[in-house]
Amino acid sequence: HADLKSAQSAQPFFDQAIQKGTLAIKQHSMEIDGEEKNKLIADAYLTIGQAKFYKQDYASAINTFNYLLLKANNKEVAAEAVLWAAKCHQQLKNEQALVQHIYDLEENHILTKAQRSTLFAIKAENEINHQNYNGAKASVEGFVGLTKNRHHKVRAYYILGQLCLLLDENNGARNYFS
Repeated sequence: HADLKSAQSAQPFFDQAIQKGTLAIKQHSMEIDGEEKNKLIADAYLTIGQAKFYKQDYASAINTFNYLLLKANNKEVAAEAVLWAAKCHQQLKNEQALVQHIYDLEENHILTKAQRSTLFAIKAENEINHQNYNGAKASVEGFVGLTKNRHHKVRAYYILGQLCLLLDENNGARNYFS
């Protein structure tokens, strides 16, 4: 209930982010010969897509990320768009599209440390959903090795402990829980 209420109370902020991003694009876009010259426009599209994601308007968010991917002339922005699209597909339970995006990220993009961390989190959730606990454990361990966020790290160690219990690795579980 608390998550739903907090999400509902945040809706106006997401709408405002979408409006401001759209206004920024309208007023500051400098598309010349099919190429965007204003580097901040990609950030505006990213913000719009993320706001749609958090509003749980996943299909519209995917459209925004796909458009950004088409227009992006920056490899880091392109990888970010694919990551967010993968997160949308995961929420929509579009298994085939999710696996395709994971493969695309692993094979065709050079990811930053933060992006690799996010990819490990996406893969771990997907592995858990398919009860592939060994694969999930490897992904969560990869996530722990890359994330700097202490809260996320603690949560990941807890998940590793739970995975070890599912795999009958009681000593490993004890270590992760401690």
